Amino acid sequence: MVSREKIDVLAGAFLSNIGLALTDFAKQKKVFYLAGEPLTDKMTWQGGNRYTFRLRPAPTCRRRCWCPTRSS
Repeated sequence: MVSREKIDVLAGAFLSNIGLALTDFAKQKKVFYLAGEPLTDKMTWQGGNRYTFRLRPAPTCRRRCWCPTRSS
């Protein structure tokens, strides 16, 4: 569809495994992908690319906000 319909933006996916597949696809096709729900850090850190962006904060960021470390 990206090639045939000249789509410039991918959006969506709820599950992380689908988000990872779309992340790889966006990198291959060099098309912008905006992930709304997938939470895996592999989309933006370990396996991220310049075409993939996520709306929700990463689980590590949320965990640090909810459970800050105590200073002695």
